[in-house]
Amino acid sequence: MDLQWEAMTTKDAARKAAQRHVVATACQACGATGRLERHHSDYTKPLDVMILCPPCHAAADQEHGFRSRKEPRSCTVCGASFIYRHSSNSTCSKECLSEAGRRNAAKRWKGHTKDRACAWCKVVFTYRRAAQTTCSRSCGNKLAWSRRKDISQPSAG
Repeated sequence: MDLQWEAMTTKDAARKAAQRHVVATACQACGATGRLERHHSDYTKPLDVMILCPPCHAAADQEHGFRSRKEPRSCTVCGASFIYRHSSNSTCSKECLSEAGRRNAAKRWKGHTKDRACAWCKVVFTYRRAAQTTCSRSCGNKLAWSRRKDISQPSAG
């Protein structure tokens, strides 16, 4: 536990020292001037830093063994090779993700029809809403009135 704490304080001390003494103007690897980060190859030398943009910093960390390399995956839709950003990604683009969704929906609804028998007249019809139980408004009214009569009339017996 003490070694880990010492490493953390050394890392934090190196970061703070570099922030105070090293001015970041451009990436030393590619020349980008946007968002810049300081890369320490050795935290015991706080002022020995390289100014890098985030992609170059990730590459430098991989070279020094600080980050693991992501192995390319193949897209489940088009088969193209891509580097994933999250562990659950299986498609290379938004277009392939949409296509994967369409394919999954087709599997889910395979064999399913939107045909149903009317609750009043028993005619088979294609429904528009999941709650639709009758083929027309008149059948719906008849069904509603029949249920109302069943409820309002006391049973004989």
